Amino acid sequence: MTRNPREVELKLRLPPGNRAILEASSVFAAVSAKQLHQVTTYFDTPDDLLNEAGLTLRVRRTGVTRIQTVKSRTAGRGIASNRHEWEWRIRRDSPDVDRFAKTPKLARIGPQIRGRLEPLFVTDIRRTVRLIHLNDRTVIEAAIDEESIEADTRCEAVSELELELKTGDIAAMYRLAAELQGVAPLWISPESKFARGMQLRTGRPESARQPHATPLQRHVRAANAFEHILGETLGHLIANIDPTLHRATEGVHQMRAALRATRATLQLFESHLDGPTVQRFGAQLRHFGQIFGTRATGAFSGCRCCRSQQLNYRPTHCEV
Repeated sequence: MTRNPREVELKLRLPPGNRAILEASSVFAAVSAKQLHQVTTYFDTPDDLLNEAGLTLRVRRTGVTRIQTVKSRTAGRGIASNRHEWEWRIRRDSPDVDRFAKTPKLARIGPQIRGRLEPLFVTDIRRTVRLIHLNDRTVIEAAIDEESIEADTRCEAVSELELELKTGDIAAMYRLAAELQGVAPLWISPESKFARGMQLRTGRPESARQPHATPLQRHVRAANAFEHILGETLGHLIANIDPTLHRATEGVHQMRAALRATRATLQLFESHLDGPTVQRFGAQLRHFGQIFGTRATGAFSGCRCCRSQQLNYRPTHCEV
């Protein structure tokens, strides 16, 4: 079983046809790769008990090896997913619920799902894995996933890059992602394969996400407060990428709100930050805001975000 049950991962969509460009980059070309064929089946009860509890359960077959994995819903703030993960090697293609009893956080739910699990959907993935040593402390697993998700008679192609922090500094992982984005047209996607599979199975795309503000502790240091608030505004932004790509109007609106809140955060902490950096980021945020709609129109008149701006920052009505 996993000793340190936490996964920190950044998922990036890779448009088909761009894999060769990515693998020819200086980051990947010098690193040996391992090829894997992974067939993964996801399970839940008919009443979605695991999903309602914020858990996913899968059995992954790689060759003759079968790994059962339980993951929690993403915790924390920011861009990378950060969640608990428990893994066991098992001998069959169906879940071994007895393993839950040995894990305190899962022991209670084991008896509730025993005998009730059913397969939801299957992912059939050709995975190319590289271990990238960025420095003496930081090791990143870079995995290119291709092939498909299959639910009943429906099928969706998969083409993505996953960066998983094995050891070291998460900031180094973000810098690597930015470097790779300059090589190939990657974009951040917070959707897990489970979320994509469920959308395929139900035919319902993910809905737009409202902001979720976690109160700060009293006497918090400015640096910690800045990291906390900025992480939440960026998390709000990232969470609405996929609803926006599915043409959800509310997704676009929520992205505009997240951009405004991020700009407000930079202005609030401006005296503690590097001036030119704040100006550069502020200009980029304004640019992205303009992409998502026209400035200063009445399109969002009376909306929740205009009535209650985060951080009590009130720019010109719906300014972005």
